Amino acid sequence: MMRKGILLIVVFFIAICVHAERDTTSNRKSELVKKGWNLGPIPIIAFDTDLGLEYGGLLNFFDYGDGTIYPSYRQSVYLEVSRYTKGSGLYRVNYDSKYLVKGLRVTADFTYMPNLANDFFGFNGSESVFNKSWIKSGRSDYRSEMFYKMNKDYLRGSVDFQGMLSKRYHLSWLFGAAFVKYNVGPLKSDKLDIADSPSYDKTKTLYDKYVEWGIIQDWEKRGGNHIMLKGGVVYDTRDNEPNPMSGIWADAVLQYFTTNLNGNGNGGVAKLTATFRQYFTIIPNDLSFAYRVIAQQTVAGKSPFYIAPVIGSSIVNRASFEGMGGAYSLRGIFRNRVVGDGIVMVNTELRYKFWRLRLLNQNFYWAITMFGDGGMVTDKVDVKMPNLPQEEQALYFKDVAQRPHFSYGVGGKLAMNQNFVISGDIGKAVSSQDGSIGVYIGVNFLF
Repeated sequence: MMRKGILLIVVFFIAICVHAERDTTSNRKSELVKKGWNLGPIPIIAFDTDLGLEYGGLLNFFDYGDGTIYPSYRQSVYLEVSRYTKGSGLYRVNYDSKYLVKGLRVTADFTYMPNLANDFFGFNGSESVFNKSWIKSGRSDYRSEMFYKMNKDYLRGSVDFQGMLSKRYHLSWLFGAAFVKYNVGPLKSDKLDIADSPSYDKTKTLYDKYVEWGIIQDWEKRGGNHIMLKGGVVYDTRDNEPNPMSGIWADAVLQYFTTNLNGNGNGGVAKLTATFRQYFTIIPNDLSFAYRVIAQQTVAGKSPFYIAPVIGSSIVNRASFEGMGGAYSLRGIFRNRVVGDGIVMVNTELRYKFWRLRLLNQNFYWAITMFGDGGMVTDKVDVKMPNLPQEEQALYFKDVAQRPHFSYGVGGKLAMNQNFVISGDIGKAVSSQDGSIGVYIGVNFLF
């Protein structure tokens, strides 16, 4: 998976090597101060066995004004369009500015993500059994390579505001509102090339079984429309947002999802998320250590199963932030492998900027990272199984205590003008119950 995407990044890096001057102490130059609008375009070429060839591109425009605030920017516009040949995709527009309205940071986002093969592993992490042989063709008990997949289309339109509470104490308030639409359901098998077992109905995925057993109830099984409101406080002393070398960034955010606007009266839920991030300089300008701790708790209502993985954040800088597991939470662990009403997660990274250069009148630096991720469920989803046959319970559920889920790995980053960052991470899950190796190509540092 993603092998062609990796190849593209490697070729791009080699091209930079060929055309740029090596960075050494003797020839290191002061960074060019950027002014006006700058553009970071990247083509997207990747491949996923289940979804097909991915193609598209992204553009990130930065307005540095007269250059007096560089490397900070006056405004940023991010555009991404990518498609898989078998129907999935990502369409996103994001705008961010601290100068559009005096005294306010405004972030607006529109995202549409049709996903023909969204991961679904159940709830409560350790208690949900992952049967690897069920998705491995050739095994005697093979069922379907898509057994832990479902259809999930996601649409979000949001606007967030952040304003100063106390400049002296680096405190800000935040408020945001969004319309979110989830269209979920069984796999669209006619659009997927599934190598099925002749002895097993390939349309019977874990999602279908959860619906059949009554774990996923009728009111939530096809998704819904919700208004999301959030508010909170932010403490921020970072020296640079995209890749800080020092400072603290902490926030507490309360999110409320209304009941389903479709009219069934269910699905209202409130989540409280506290996030603490800290950055330490080890070698000035070059080597830093960073860590992030997230604790989240459902404080009111009952979450629809499709909202349960959502993790709250103070700023919308991702197409989606769900977990735990995947590119933005526990790298190397299956997406949404660890889902609970209460979670705690820790990410640690050692970041080394080992090469700076100028190319085409732009500032670049390369960085490598080493990371370790971990997380666990602290409050379980209340799972009721009214129709689960007793003889099948042991195949899908374990009566065990919750345990931490760990992963580790390495990454590489290429940053242009300190703000536009191409990112590649390779993560390895410690337990085979959680995954194996994950490869992630995207933009920006994790936090």
